[in-house]
Amino acid sequence: ALPLENHRLHAAVEIGTGTWQWGDRLMWGFGGSYSDDDVRQAFKASLGAGITFYDTAEMYGFGTSEKLLGRFIRESGANVQVATKFMPYPWRVFKGQLVSALRGSLRRLQMGRVDLYQVHFPTPLVSVETWAHALADALDLGLTRAVGVSNYSRMQTIRSHAVLEQRGYPLASNQVEYSLLNRAIERDGTLESACERGISIIAYRP
Repeated sequence: ALPLENHRLHAAVEIGTGTWQWGDRLMWGFGGSYSDDDVRQAFKASLGAGITFYDTAEMYGFGTSEKLLGRFIRESGANVQVATKFMPYPWRVFKGQLVSALRGSLRRLQMGRVDLYQVHFPTPLVSVETWAHALADALDLGLTRAVGVSNYSRMQTIRSHAVLEQRGYPLASNQVEYSLLNRAIERDGTLESACERGISIIAYRP
């Protein structure tokens, strides 16, 4: 994960650690070729390299990633920033379900609040405006310090930003695939529109 301070297109880069593999058996074979202790060593190596931003999600290992990350943070006593994500499953159609999911993530992380809470991706079943209002509700409740989105297009990001602005909050980030091999956000306006609005780009698969 690479959170970018998007005041300009030529932005400062901060390196973070993504934790999809931490506990995911289906995609990554957790529990077979590597174990809890291997993941713990990866966390320690990240800390040793000065990395203090960790990105997880409730769907990573169906909550296992959040549990492991929370455990390692407590064991280390490190002061780090934690981002996690809400999965808009097809049965989640009411905005109140986002806050309920966030409370579940906080229980697994054993934290009272996260630094960044994001909608994992948009779906046609629920408007981006509905989830943006739900993110604002989470901020109202003090359950997260900032809110973001992930895999949102240029217009979906703009629409979400507009709702949050009406509620008195910034849209902090959009987490998208971005690398030297995939520079689509430079061509489709996603990066430029984010820069114009002070929205950070968090690059996955960088």
